[in-house]
Amino acid sequence: MLHNLTESFWLPLIVLAVLGAPMIAVYWRWTVHLRRRAERLTVDFDARVLERTADLDRTIARLQQELARRDQLEAELRREHDMMETFMRSVPDTVYFKDAESRFITCSASKARKHGLGGPADLIGKTDFDLFGDEHARSAFEAEQRILRTGEAIVGLPERETFHDGRVRWTLTSKMPLRDESGRIVGTFGLGKDMTELKNAEEELQQRELLFRLIFEHAPLGVSWRRTDLGNVYHRNATFRRVLGLTAEEASDDAQFDSLIHKDDLARYRESNQQIDSGGADNDTLELRFVLKDGRLVWGRLSVAVVRNDSGHIIQEIAILEDITQRKKTEQELADTYKSLLDASRVAGMAEVATGVLHNIGNVLNSVNVSVNLLAENLQNTRLGNIARLSALLHEHAEDLGTFLTADPQGQRVLPYLDTLADHLTGEQQRLLSEVDSLRRNVDHIKDIVGMQQEYAKVLGVVEALAPVDLVEDALRMNAAALTRHDVDLVRQLAPAPAVIVERPKVLQILINLIRNAKYALDEGGRADKRLLVRLEHDAKIVRVIVSDNGIGIPTENLERVFTHGFTTRKDGHGFGLHSSAIAAKEMGGRLTVHSDGPGRGATFTLELPRADAAAPEAAPIPDARSAAAAAPRG
Repeated sequence: MLHNLTESFWLPLIVLAVLGAPMIAVYWRWTVHLRRRAERLTVDFDARVLERTADLDRTIARLQQELARRDQLEAELRREHDMMETFMRSVPDTVYFKDAESRFITCSASKARKHGLGGPADLIGKTDFDLFGDEHARSAFEAEQRILRTGEAIVGLPERETFHDGRVRWTLTSKMPLRDESGRIVGTFGLGKDMTELKNAEEELQQRELLFRLIFEHAPLGVSWRRTDLGNVYHRNATFRRVLGLTAEEASDDAQFDSLIHKDDLARYRESNQQIDSGGADNDTLELRFVLKDGRLVWGRLSVAVVRNDSGHIIQEIAILEDITQRKKTEQELADTYKSLLDASRVAGMAEVATGVLHNIGNVLNSVNVSVNLLAENLQNTRLGNIARLSALLHEHAEDLGTFLTADPQGQRVLPYLDTLADHLTGEQQRLLSEVDSLRRNVDHIKDIVGMQQEYAKVLGVVEALAPVDLVEDALRMNAAALTRHDVDLVRQLAPAPAVIVERPKVLQILINLIRNAKYALDEGGRADKRLLVRLEHDAKIVRVIVSDNGIGIPTENLERVFTHGFTTRKDGHGFGLHSSAIAAKEMGGRLTVHSDGPGRGATFTLELPRADAAAPEAAPIPDARSAAAAAPRG
């Protein structure tokens, strides 16, 4: 304002008029002083304003920083809260917090679901007495009160929880003290993991282990098992001990086992062991003789397999021992039977019959061989060899066996595998017994064939009155195996017929040839419905045995040559069968004829034999070309 006055036009004039000249100078100086002072005040004020403005800016910046930190802390708190909410909402295990009176403050959603509540809010204020039976609730309460007093946590405690509705669950519980900011204990909190399925699995595992031991101990085959890290102690089941006549104590000693091996087989056994021990093989199968303590000789089929670690060292060894003594005896009996058959054939002088008998025995032997091979294959492929690997797997997880069997995908397959193994072993036993029964029946069949042949050999050259039905049935029995194996539908039309006066071996020779040739003709015909008809007819003087097939048939041009010596259309035929049969029929006062409507129309052979109650007819000539032919493939 002063500045404005000094700048005014009228002020100097007023001063000049009042004070005069002397005062003008004073006034001027005062005016200059006031102006300078005003300028200094203005400068100082501006400086203070600038300083205060800078202070304010700094304060605002600090406030903004504080606000930013506050926002960050709030965001972190929200994030931690959200994470905690997510955790409490999603954690599968139960989590809870309680006050000093053991009342729930909060809990996880899984805890609320466990008790059938709508959410954690429904649990707040409740105690274990509201959720469980009195026994478990009191035990939990006392444990929590002990934590409040001592501050000592409980970690990994298995608890059996009984609900009001009678349900029972198992939980692995950890309980700890809940402290405030000053460190004072104000409550408890805990975590629980449902282990009901684990407990059930442990019980199931115990049952499975009992089942495994039952299977091992009572398996129909001898089983030997050894873990190399446990030394040279062998575990051998009851069948193994029974086969070798060993006590349980003796069976655990491998030296005792070695001492039973026949001295002539011991080198092969040791060579096999050396091959496996050196890594040259992981399994081997030997047929060994054992001389038992009571002097008996037992044949055994020993299959050994090993499991190696990554370094190639043997960690498991399992062996399967099968008693094959009976099979060896059967094989020897077959060899003796075969030799007896050849001797009987030579003594009887029935080379053609012997060939037919041997052919039929060969058919039976094929079935025997199939049975033996099936037995060997089943024993070779038995799943008992997997027991060692299963045992190794279980030992690898011995420390966490329960978790491995229930949580690990590989372990979860163990129990179902044991079920499958038990079913497989039971089925395998039935299959083996069935094959042994089939083998026994085939051996009996061979004995029957040999017995019949021996009986025929005793009456070579003797003419007898015999029942035609018995002769035909004997020939059919000798060919039964071949007809069955070739799926031939055999039709018998064996009406009662008078006895015939014949030589038994010669009739057998003829009938065996006719039935065998019919079988070949049926094979060559390629029809699915192979049919062989054997029929008996008779009149006042003769009995006819008719053998008819629906096989390949006989071309017209071959009908003239069928009984010619050496003629055959079969690749491996010799051309003697039908020729010798026609001669044999003539020698007995009968004859052999053939008829066919052509290729693909089958063929019919008719053997005519004189009745015992009629005068023997004159020897019939060998059939002419129009009534005889060779069926392809016939020989």
